[in-house]
Amino acid sequence: MDMLGIFKNIIKNYYIYEIEKTLEKKGITNEIKSLVMDTLFKIEETYPNYKRIKVDVLEKRDYIREIVVALKKVDNIYIMNMQEKDILKCVTDTKIEKNARGYYDIRIYHNNLSLIYALQTIINEEYGINEQPCSSAFDKILKIGGIYSNIEILRDFSGWNWNRNKIKNFNIYYDIIYKNLLLILGIDKMIELKKTRQCIHFMKKYLLKKYKNDNVEKLMEILKEIVFVMSSEEEKRLEIEANKKIIDMYMAMKDIKKFMQKVNEEKKKNNKLIAEYDKILNSHNVLEREYNEYLKAIEKSKNEDSSNGSLNIDSIIDILDIEEDNIGKVYKEEIKNIELFSIQIFEKRKKVYNKNLELSKIGNPENYVEHKRILEEKIKYILDYEKVKGDAKKEEELLENLMIEYQKIVYDMLEDRIEAIYTNEEVIDEIYRQRYIRYQNVLKDKYIYQISDLYQKMDKILHLIVAKAMKFDVLERVSEEENTNYAAVSPALKTEVLSLEEVKVAIYTGKITLLCIYDGNVLIKEIELFDVDPKLISIPTKKKIKLFKGKK
Repeated sequence: MDMLGIFKNIIKNYYIYEIEKTLEKKGITNEIKSLVMDTLFKIEETYPNYKRIKVDVLEKRDYIREIVVALKKVDNIYIMNMQEKDILKCVTDTKIEKNARGYYDIRIYHNNLSLIYALQTIINEEYGINEQPCSSAFDKILKIGGIYSNIEILRDFSGWNWNRNKIKNFNIYYDIIYKNLLLILGIDKMIELKKTRQCIHFMKKYLLKKYKNDNVEKLMEILKEIVFVMSSEEEKRLEIEANKKIIDMYMAMKDIKKFMQKVNEEKKKNNKLIAEYDKILNSHNVLEREYNEYLKAIEKSKNEDSSNGSLNIDSIIDILDIEEDNIGKVYKEEIKNIELFSIQIFEKRKKVYNKNLELSKIGNPENYVEHKRILEEKIKYILDYEKVKGDAKKEEELLENLMIEYQKIVYDMLEDRIEAIYTNEEVIDEIYRQRYIRYQNVLKDKYIYQISDLYQKMDKILHLIVAKAMKFDVLERVSEEENTNYAAVSPALKTEVLSLEEVKVAIYTGKITLLCIYDGNVLIKEIELFDVDPKLISIPTKKKIKLFKGKK
């Protein structure tokens, strides 16, 4: 029996036969074949609305192509018994494992969402990784955020409905971080960066070309702090270790008396070193003697294990051009003649002398305060976390505050972008983007528009977009006065209507000014416009008009 026959008639696309061939070759059961094709049918049916509402998604053919490729990487598909009636409560229990052959074995529930979750996990597993401290945490954000984003088509969309369904064990922070990056990067650049090593570096480089430098720097700083808080204990340890010198310096500076004592001790120590260097440089005999000692040390080091080659910082070999961190490698590169040896000593003297100048600057009370502030800024994300470490409630509060700050910065960047809008299509896309992100959770129990500070930012962005829409003749004008026009137009752009182009509005003026919003001819919302002067409304009272031009 041809289990795929019905779908061949419904979905007349190139990939049907390719999938059929792939599933047959793998010996997949008819039950699972039917589930695969039903999933693809639902994607085909829903994709136009999904793309219109979300905007920043792959073209349908590319989305399905990724699914086809993922299916080819699957060896076995097993069906698990559902312990819950609601798939949203157990979809994250879907299991994906790589077998000895390098292919995937997946265990799913007999449900479209569970299948697409498994396939999107495979797709997102194939992306590259970063190589910076805490990079594993950022890589995880991109992977899990990508999965959440790409299953949205079956999680939140069904025919002509757009819902925001919540999944159990769903990490809202991965989701909103990813969606905002998608918002400022765009889908093509996002996919490109996810496949690139050193992703953070190249992301910043790209953003600096599109947005104001100050906003990009703020974004990277807040992301660094978020990633640090969300990282594993081992990743935190590595990040702290990478910043150990700065942390030690900052902690020392907290007690000014002890710090100044340490600075003076260091300067005295350096002055002694400088005196030793001068003695060598000012006497050819001393220089010759030290060079011969150096050569003997080189010869000796060749016959000893390199682990025994570490030297005291005050030793004569440390005169050479070697950083303290690499002092154990001193003997590995022999200096060929006494002239080069002399130059190396001079360079080391210069470094120690400059270090003393820097210490003198820091010792100045005015410079001390500024230097401490600079150090504190560099490790602020570590210090903030250390204050709440071990207190789960406070750690969560810290992360919530960081997410709100992150969202604010994204809105500042969007303001940069809206200034550069030049086409009607761009205006319409931005209207849809802002409506979409408005209904995303930035915290576990709150949409973006439900947080006061973010609402103000969001409203400012929408105000700019409406101004552009009026300039480009995208929307009907209901008042010549800008703020009145925005007050009357913007509520319709915040509704959950699938196609905003079908929205109609009517304004009733009398004792109160009432805005009526329609989806086609169906009334969906009435809003009293408290601060609107009815005399400033330029359309006839009670007249129903299409908000978007071009569709009369």
